[in-house]
Amino acid sequence: MRNCISFGLIVLASLVANSTLAAEEKEEKKKREELKEKLKRIERELGTDEVEEARGKKSIAAIVKVLMSADQMTVYRIDPSTRLKKAADPEAKPKNDAKYFHEYEILAESKVEKAEKRKEIVTFLGKEMHWSEWLRAKCFIPRHGVSVKSGMENWEFVICFQCAQMHVYRDGESLSTITLVDIHDKNTIRELVPEKDEKKAEAKDEKKDRKP
Repeated sequence: MRNCISFGLIVLASLVANSTLAAEEKEEKKKREELKEKLKRIERELGTDEVEEARGKKSIAAIVKVLMSADQMTVYRIDPSTRLKKAADPEAKPKNDAKYFHEYEILAESKVEKAEKRKEIVTFLGKEMHWSEWLRAKCFIPRHGVSVKSGMENWEFVICFQCAQMHVYRDGESLSTITLVDIHDKNTIRELVPEKDEKKAEAKDEKKDRKP
């Protein structure tokens, strides 16, 4: 009898969990559809700046080409507060055992060995990048990074999906800032270096005084 009750409770818990997961996925899909509509509306309101659009698309195409030819790729999850702490206290010393990516402490990293996976990431980023500067937030609280070796060049991308932008570096030199729209159902980069409470952390960051 007890076994039957226990089994019943397990089944019930599973059904509740599945129902909750389905509801969350439905809500997430709804939000992304709303974001897509918002993007279309903003583009219509802004009108078409042919010079900005052409320049932006050319820059995006060049970055995609670099990413497609990458021989090596590593994806990082970084601590966005690290640089702010350093700005507040320039004398602060980095942790002895810590690794950094453009002054942000690396919390997790994943080397992308398979060419198919690298292609998946490039495809995702290619769809995320947008030519308009007006879609970016004024803040920059990066939680992700990507480094690639393409031929003799080293390219690095510091990414903030929350603030809709990506800073681009080649061989350590800052080149440009690219707009990200983050309206796609599957974020390959987040999946590679997941953070359990990432959304909560992002929500918490929004309450802080955010500085670039």
